[in-house]
Amino acid sequence: MVIRPLLRFAAPLVLLAALAACGGEADVVDQDSSSKADTAKADGKPAKEQGSIVESGFGQGDDQYVWVTALVENKSKKVGQTVTVSFNVKDEAGELLATTDQVESFSSTGQLLALGTQVDVGDGAKAASVEATLLVEDEGAFEGGPSLGTADAEVSDSEFGGQEARFVVKNPTDKPLKDPRIGVICKDSAGKINGGTSEFPELVPPSGEIKVKTNFMTLSGEAKTCTAYIAPGF
Repeated sequence: MVIRPLLRFAAPLVLLAALAACGGEADVVDQDSSSKADTAKADGKPAKEQGSIVESGFGQGDDQYVWVTALVENKSKKVGQTVTVSFNVKDEAGELLATTDQVESFSSTGQLLALGTQVDVGDGAKAASVEATLLVEDEGAFEGGPSLGTADAEVSDSEFGGQEARFVVKNPTDKPLKDPRIGVICKDSAGKINGGTSEFPELVPPSGEIKVKTNFMTLSGEAKTCTAYIAPGF
């Protein structure tokens, strides 16, 4: 499991050096880490970079499944870049429990993109921290469309146990919004990330809106607030 992320990034890092040599815009690699005691927030990055991790975190219930998430900002004037985040989940002793990754794309300039996924750390294992590594590749980038923004969610107890979030997704365009991709990041009463989920509704009408209810959220403790980060499908 330790070797996997090194192999994944080997080829893109070679490409980064090649782009820098020929004067092109190099890929960006950024790293961030957080523990259950503190949500990591990345320091300000130079504006010339294509993207950076704003914050990252995780949530774990009573089983071996952990929701890992990172909020990534598009700092370029283009969209369509491939955005990859690799997550290393570790225990209290710093031992690597599991590695997973999530791949998305930027869809608007200045976008805050929430990437998240679930990982199995094994029976009886408890996550204590997550290390997030970001790679932005600008091959195929193009001029962006309108931002779909964010939505504050109403958090309540679910009839099936745990909590659920409900929020409104608005379509600011005059065209149907098909298969939007929504990343939900939740925080506890101290303002620290403690889990989340992803949702993929089928359709938002032109200049219309829909209300979305999360089917399942993986959380450490209780969520005080949840925010939905809305992006178009590709």
